[in-house]
Amino acid sequence: MNGVRTYDLPDGRRVCLDVRAVRTFGAETILHDMGLIGDPAKLPRRPVYQAGRKVGTLPGAFDPYAVRSSSFLYDPRPGDFVEDGDGWRADRMLGPGDLDAVVGFARD
Repeated sequence: MNGVRTYDLPDGRRVCLDVRAVRTFGAETILHDMGLIGDPAKLPRRPVYQAGRKVGTLPGAFDPYAVRSSSFLYDPRPGDFVEDGDGWRADRMLGPGDLDAVVGFARD
């Protein structure tokens, strides 16, 4: 709401980043460039659940504020992905084509 996104780092620190910068570059890239996290490509993939079942995985550095779509038919909306325990919960209204259009999504 105020244009700032707060991230909790594994070591207990908190970092506030500009939402526009996160959407442009991705939080993982910014945090890596600041020297706060290691290589984001080495983070383990996290499961994606929809309607109570696992439908695929997303990169470990996935950020719902920086969702990119590979299709003009899917326009990411706030709340499409919510962090839920060890993974992400996809909104029930997302169809299979919407999920496949998310850059980095891998279907099981």
